[in-house]
Amino acid sequence: MRRRIELAHGLILLACLALGAAREGAAQGLNQEAVDAAQKFDEFGELRSCDYGARLDNFAVQLQNQPAHEGYIISYGPEGDGSGTGNYMLSAAKEYLVSLRGLDAERIKTIYAGRYKEWNQAATELWIAPPDAAPPEPVRYNTRPEIFTGKFEEFDDWEDFGSYFDEVSGPTTGNVHRASLADILHQQPDTRLWIVAYNKKGALPGAWRRVAKEIAGNLKADYKIEAEQIEIIYAGYREQEEKKEDEGSMSASAFVQFWILPKDAPPPVAEVKEAEERPSAVVQLGSYNIYQMADESYARVAFDGFADVLRSDDKLNICLIVRLPKKIEQTVEAPETPKPDNPPAETAEPSPLPKADLMALVEKWKADLVKDYGISEHRLVVTTGESEEWGDGGLETWAVPPGAALPDPNVKDETDAAGETSEEDEAIAVQEATPKEF
Repeated sequence: MRRRIELAHGLILLACLALGAAREGAAQGLNQEAVDAAQKFDEFGELRSCDYGARLDNFAVQLQNQPAHEGYIISYGPEGDGSGTGNYMLSAAKEYLVSLRGLDAERIKTIYAGRYKEWNQAATELWIAPPDAAPPEPVRYNTRPEIFTGKFEEFDDWEDFGSYFDEVSGPTTGNVHRASLADILHQQPDTRLWIVAYNKKGALPGAWRRVAKEIAGNLKADYKIEAEQIEIIYAGYREQEEKKEDEGSMSASAFVQFWILPKDAPPPVAEVKEAEERPSAVVQLGSYNIYQMADESYARVAFDGFADVLRSDDKLNICLIVRLPKKIEQTVEAPETPKPDNPPAETAEPSPLPKADLMALVEKWKADLVKDYGISEHRLVVTTGESEEWGDGGLETWAVPPGAALPDPNVKDETDAAGETSEEDEAIAVQEATPKEF
């Protein structure tokens, strides 16, 4: 009897050992399968450039530590190719990893997974895959933008011409909200986008129009929205709480609303026909560098910016200050060491960016005023001055009301950190201004 019990216990023990070995083998198989598969490294939603760059930096370090592995970027976001779309985020992230972090482009794979679970949001996933592993499988949300009519959003906006040459500190997800707007418009071709623009109290002449045109141009160029689907309307001045520091100053800001309505619907607000407030003194409309003016599209924006002001108020004139490179004084140097009879040929490094011929550009603008706007070129006064010590040149546009003195080209455009001319600088400018009048 005892032998039978011991035999039974032995059989049970053997069975347990066999079962444990089977489970251990299965676990090892699962672990090996996990090691051989792509692993999610990080995931996040919309981020600013510094935060976004930090996430990609960590991803790059991990890939550098695993040189045989590949990196996958999966993005979810609005359709299209403009800023804030899924494709834009993929391109920006890969460009950062390759150009700035030095990773091989062949190691970085990108997958656009469609719209996110909320049609007006975005997300990014970073994956690391061992050699020969299958690509990660993204979630397919099959989300579609909702059928939308009415006011989409409203916001303050400012003229921001200089961003074309701003130094980028890192990658960005872009303007996801603007991309969502464009996605809706593509999904609803029978609707129209109304850009309703208001001037704020104390706004520069034509600020609302320049802001609205910049938005419309961005939608057409970057998001492929047809011009026939966009309308701009001026709604007058918008009342706002005036801050003490804004008293008496001219602001370049505007208030903007986006309305999406059926094409046969009336405008969302009544258009204001009254003229804008005319400034009492000369005011600067814009300042552009010589590289910006070499780009035809940007030069056209600058031209339209002051030409619209001339057309809307026949009492205003425009003064252009062409800033030429500063003349560097020559100093007497010690005689040079004699050169060999056959020195090697020296080759000048090409300039990374083209420069505009500003005087030729101004002459073209004079002709365009007559041709495109029917405005006499005599309402455009041109003067020259030196740029900053190390500046390559640039151009300023000024609106000049009746009886006001022209801006002095010898007074540099010195501004404080907030972008406003200080009271001391204004006093000096007034004292030194040449009393030229129209």
